Amino acid sequence: MRVALVQCPAWGALPPLGASTLKAYLIENDVEAKCFDFNIEFFHAEQRARGADASGAYGGIDPWGAESYDQWGLHVDASWGRVPEIRFLDGSMYNDRPLPVGQWADEVLSWSPDVIGFSVYITSLASSLLLAREISERRPDVLIVFGGPHVARDQSGNLALRTGIPHVVVDGEGEGALLDVVHRIEDGDSDFADIEGTGVLVDGETRWAPKRPLIAKIDALPYPDFRDFDWERYENPYLIPIMASRGCVLDCAFCYETVYWRRFRTQGPERIADEMTFQVENHPLRERAVQDGKYFYFMFADSLVNGHLGGLRRMADLLIERDLGVSWGGQATINTKMDAAFFDKLHRSGCTGLAFGLESGSQRVLDSMGKHFHIDEAVGFIKAAHGAGITVTANVMVGYPNETFRDFLQTLKFIARTRRSLYQVSNVTTTQIPLGSALHAHPERYGVTVHPNGTWTSEETGDDFTRNRRLRILHLWMSLLRVPHQEMAPAHREHQRERRRSSNRVRSTPASEDTAGSGWLPFAATGPGPRNDEPTRFLSAEPFAILGVDAAGVIGVDRWTRTPPFELDRSEVHGNTFDAIARTVDRVFGAALAMEWPDADDHEQLRVSGIDAAGTSRFVASAVPRRSGDGTLIGARFVLWIEPIGQPVTLLPRSGATPSSGLPDGDR
Repeated sequence: MRVALVQCPAWGALPPLGASTLKAYLIENDVEAKCFDFNIEFFHAEQRARGADASGAYGGIDPWGAESYDQWGLHVDASWGRVPEIRFLDGSMYNDRPLPVGQWADEVLSWSPDVIGFSVYITSLASSLLLAREISERRPDVLIVFGGPHVARDQSGNLALRTGIPHVVVDGEGEGALLDVVHRIEDGDSDFADIEGTGVLVDGETRWAPKRPLIAKIDALPYPDFRDFDWERYENPYLIPIMASRGCVLDCAFCYETVYWRRFRTQGPERIADEMTFQVENHPLRERAVQDGKYFYFMFADSLVNGHLGGLRRMADLLIERDLGVSWGGQATINTKMDAAFFDKLHRSGCTGLAFGLESGSQRVLDSMGKHFHIDEAVGFIKAAHGAGITVTANVMVGYPNETFRDFLQTLKFIARTRRSLYQVSNVTTTQIPLGSALHAHPERYGVTVHPNGTWTSEETGDDFTRNRRLRILHLWMSLLRVPHQEMAPAHREHQRERRRSSNRVRSTPASEDTAGSGWLPFAATGPGPRNDEPTRFLSAEPFAILGVDAAGVIGVDRWTRTPPFELDRSEVHGNTFDAIARTVDRVFGAALAMEWPDADDHEQLRVSGIDAAGTSRFVASAVPRRSGDGTLIGARFVLWIEPIGQPVTLLPRSGATPSSGLPDGDR
């Protein structure tokens, strides 16, 4: 019996942890299994297309970025037959540039599987259905199983079944249910309706069996098996996913985690440390990592890493004792029992960053959400983590149903109080109502009115327009405070674009102490000059400056972007940052950029330049490294500017800045 485990895009930049965990479990139970990561295959195909042509096969945007989130939405049609119409939401580039599902189907079927399991998330449902349908049309005898959080019964499980494509959908933990399906096939039985924790389609109607009892002791599960993946194809081949617990100790009204996992279970600290040791010792790039001075980083996929403080403390002790030389990070809840000494121990064990679910700066809102901390205590908590050397990310949302404008101002105040301790603010969004959450199941408790079109209103937050307005204020506030934060969602960016199109003013977020300042920078000439309308994601510790030139040849700052530091190498720059630059220049100015490193081993200077089609402007992009005290490369400053040919160019002065501020040495 052979089971293929498939991850379709879009999922993320790591080897798929769900498929790897299932593979290990099946092999332990004498079932042959193999993983297929078409998410990373898609990413590399998209990269190759962009390398040949900035307007290539997939349009050039980052498929994993926030700006691409709406590209993966599924369009449903009530007139579905046995072979349903499946397409992405209107406006998605993948309707016009189809995914290579035929090629993927060939790859899976060449292994001759008997069962094919798909790990399905909200952004991978449509692509999973498309690939599964392609496989079923070629091999109707192959059993298709869907599992994962987005096809749970109270999520999109019924929708998936009604397409007639998956034969079985797993509701909840997949190990036992998938193994039972395999055993049923081995016994020659094609009736799966009574397998606990699964759903099937019977005479056009979905039928769900009772939920499966949870795995009581998750310590007994085998380590995830990553042997089917080529680590060098991933953005960071030394970044290893790990999941040490299932569920959450909280029960936040806006969250589906507790509903899905039902209760919190964690592995013992020895088991966690043993898994980390095993993955490092068996990593195929271990020797190269030692030679190159790289370190392994474990990204915990847990809902929170501090659900059991005693276990977390013991895990830290074990990592310190074993001296593995690894780093790690993950999500956590604000728990004031974690003091400065606790954070110091975590940092010594390799913890470099934690993301905390702050959500709001208002105690009234936090209490309604189900948070178990006081907002005043959270200030000292965040400062203690920062003081121990741990980078702190805060997750924030606006427009919770009972959030008044006064409550919203408390969030702004909290960010201002903690801004020097915040590494970044992430998951910046308006409040959503996930299927299965308490907000969805009991909207009346929270004063929520859900409308037929899927939108919702409440007395305190009003409608989408009001919530989005607060979101824009929050982004502006964080920009003024120079707090790195997540890009706005596409709908909010479009509002900003319209403002830029109708204004001769350019908004500037300060880049450094040398160029500190705020407010609007007016262009000195009559025209607004070129604009950068393309969403970008950059991986540098220093700001990235997009500068434009007006008709008089005066350069003005159009946008500053700040994102976290990272270890920069040539492949990462080529595959991420400068592709984004090239797309921006091609889209906005109609010119192509050529890129080359002056020296294969030289990180000191990277230059990109080109001339537009009309021969009137020269485009220059340059990178200057940012190094730590010991010379380690931790980031870089990237600057792009546009120089009109045959015109004098001056940089628009700012308060406290020289005309050459912000440009790399040697390029001023």
